[in-house]
Formats: sequence, C-alpha cells, structure tokens
Amino acid sequence: MQYVLGVDIGSGSVKLTLLGRDGIIAATGGCEYPTHYPQVGWCEQNPEDWCSAFKSAFADILKAAQAKPEQIEALSFDAATHTAVLLDENKQVIRPAILWTDQRSKAEVQELKETCLDTIMAQVRNAPTTVWTLPQFMWLKKHEPEAWGKIRHILFAKDYLRYRMTGTMETDTIDAAGSMCYNVEKECWSKELCGLCGIDES
Repeated sequence: MQYVLGVDIGSGSVKLTLLGRDGIIAATGGCEYPTHYPQVGWCEQNPEDWCSAFKSAFADILKAAQAKPEQIEALSFDAATHTAVLLDENKQVIRPAILWTDQRSKAEVQELKETCLDTIMAQVRNAPTTVWTLPQFMWLKKHEPEAWGKIRHILFAKDYLRYRMTGTMETDTIDAAGSMCYNVEKECWSKELCGLCGIDES
C-alpha cells in the first residue's frame, strides 16, 4: 500500500493524517507543544517543538497503520499563515516564532497606517494589524537588533517543517501575501514594503 501524508501545524498541536491510495484513512495522530507568553500580549512558539511533536506523531501513525516511511509517496503541509521562522547563516533558528495572536507590534501598526497605508492597501489588499508579519518584523528590528542582524533566511511555519524534512526552502503566495511584504497584484516581493524593515527582497 502507498500513502499520502497530511501535516497540520495547529495553534497547540501538530495533527497528521495518513491516507491510503484507496482513499481510506489509514491512521491519524497528533502531539501537543507549548505556547509561551513572555509578557502580557506576547505569544510565541519554538519551531523546534513543532519538529519534535511531528516526530512523535509520525512514529505513532506509522505504528498504527503498520506502514513504513518509504511507502509515503507525497506530503502536504499547512499551518497558521505567515508565522515567520527566522534563521541565521547556518540555517539555525534565531528566536521563537511570533504567532498571529501576538499583540506587541501595535505601535508599528499605527506607524504603518500613518505613513504608508495607501501603498499597503494597493499592494497587499489588507490594512495593517498585529496579525501580519511586517509590523512584527519592524518590532524585531527596533527592539531586538542583535537577533535581527543575524537573519539570513525567513521561512513560514509549514515551510520550516518541510525544510527540516526535505531540505527545500520555499513558500507559496498565500504565506507570502500574509507577510504584508508581497505585492499581490504583481505576484512578487515588494521592494517598498520589504524596505520598511530593511529586508532585501531579492
């Protein structure tokens, strides 16, 4: 039997579904991981916890289905959109990932509304709020300059887990648009919006 594997990085746990080519679910599983609240209004998770939880849940569903890893023909990943994972030159995680529920970037949101709302609306089709990644980037650059200076790669949650499993570093237009650094009209990274936090869009 050959299988496909669906992986969901949820707000509190990873959930896996192993589906046979006959369309029948062979096994499901999951594993929880912690969310950290360093200050009131802050909300973070450690990307390494996602990987450890996946490893545990993956072992469980293989055992339940009596399947082997080589029988899995395809993988599909999803997660809460635009949760950024920041990596250094050695592709190591620099700091915990800031979740979409985090509220620390309120001042940066207000700055964006006052200085470049028209540009953001024209390119992203959404108004700035603390949900999006761009104001979080601006907060990090301002308040954690040492960590910000180490960044060489930016992935999003599902992309990071896929990178750990396959070695590929890429994303899709949905996560890109959610970052608020992507021009949805032209379908490319925005030089103007990336420049607001000093990211080289190339």
